[in-house]
Amino acid sequence: MEVRGIPYGAIIVSLHAESFDKDGVVGVVYTHTSPDGDEGYPGPLNAKVTYTLGAANALTVDYEATIDTSTPVNLTQHSYFNLAGEGSGDILSHRLTIDADRFTPVDATLNVHQRRSGLCLETQHFPDSPNHDTFPSAIVRPGTPYRSTTVFTFGVSNRDATR
Repeated sequence: MEVRGIPYGAIIVSLHAESFDKDGVVGVVYTHTSPDGDEGYPGPLNAKVTYTLGAANALTVDYEATIDTSTPVNLTQHSYFNLAGEGSGDILSHRLTIDADRFTPVDATLNVHQRRSGLCLETQHFPDSPNHDTFPSAIVRPGTPYRSTTVFTFGVSNRDATR
């Protein structure tokens, strides 16, 4: 989980983790409190991210945050996927469907992995929203929790990827 303005790749926060197994659904809940003034942001931020592995090969990531002072909130994660397995080559034969209203392409400066060895889907609010007047606001206000859900589903197809 990326918290506030922490530079990509910096692991400087500790997360509390608690696993669960309820009625065949397993997962882990990560929580973190970012104190007032952390990274220059106003007010404390209480973040919770729940990873759930459910039926039909679905990995669900639920993000939640509460604040007591208006502040930008844009929680995300940086999971890289290669469905053939780590170290097994590129992902050029993978097929991807993105069920989203919109997306914001970014440049390659954040890619620390070998080119095309994995795919990272950072589902989040528009990156750098506070600095772009044309982007929707990422400001969360007291009394209105931040909530976002991402569902990754995986499948195998025998179809020729070149068609």
